[in-house]
Amino acid sequence: MPNTSYVSGSGVIVDRQEIKRKNSQSIYNYLVLTNAHVSSGIDKFYIQTHEGFIHRGQIHPNAKFELMGVKADLALLWFESPYQYETAIKKTSENLPDKSDFFVTGFPCKLSAVPSTDCSAEFLFTKGKGWVIDRYLKDGYQLAFTNDTEEGTSGGAILDHQGHLVGINGRGKTTADDPPNRYADDKKVPFIIQENSPLSLGLPIDWYLSLNSQQLFSELPTSTAQLEPIGFLSPPPSVKSETRGVSKLNPMTAVDRLTPEQKLNMILILSGVLPLIVLILIISVVLMIIKNIIENFCIYFHPTKIATFQI
Repeated sequence: MPNTSYVSGSGVIVDRQEIKRKNSQSIYNYLVLTNAHVSSGIDKFYIQTHEGFIHRGQIHPNAKFELMGVKADLALLWFESPYQYETAIKKTSENLPDKSDFFVTGFPCKLSAVPSTDCSAEFLFTKGKGWVIDRYLKDGYQLAFTNDTEEGTSGGAILDHQGHLVGINGRGKTTADDPPNRYADDKKVPFIIQENSPLSLGLPIDWYLSLNSQQLFSELPTSTAQLEPIGFLSPPPSVKSETRGVSKLNPMTAVDRLTPEQKLNMILILSGVLPLIVLILIISVVLMIIKNIIENFCIYFHPTKIATFQI
């Protein structure tokens, strides 16, 4: 879920790159697909992952979503982390039949006027029927569906019945004559929208599939020092439990974060402390035995009277 101090939206991790480091744990670069209208004019992004960690995100320096004179309402963010997250399984939307089952997800979140990253969003998951329009609408939209959406779900995933990512949600339901429902080239309204409106709109994942992910990773800046999450928010109750298709966080333990030198020092410290601990335990046991002997000796030579009661 990408958000800034004033704008909140959703996003999908579409690719991951592992960077192996000598004598240290790997770090990962992630590409996050969202809407351009979510990121437009923003230079600072905070990306909250499903377990609650907040990562500092950036706009990809070179990713472009433009084809045949149509500029898509898409943006690509990236962030780096020592944690491993799962990526979406992507599938072209070209061959989807009419009235396919569509599942739209997102994290609607209402931000206050005060700049803050504290946005405890709820997980939205809706089911509906969808169509692939025969050519691009305004801003590259091409998927239309009956699913309800909310503010803050822009950039969220559109999934097929198998859980494949086929598109990115971007616009809520409007009447058929609304300008965004028109073709990008001749301004006419597609027959599908005329017959089934109001419909929500999304962009096909094919926009992203047309790019070379390896090249996208090669164009990222070198690793920064800001690897650890910069904050934490409790995840929504609906995503705290295991969710199908979502991989749990694989966090490093405190020991994992240590350098080899620090780990060696820890071993040396423990090797020096352990004999002392053992000695203390031996002394404690000996003292306990001596105490028991003394108590038994006193009882033997100073017997006490025992009172007997009859009931």
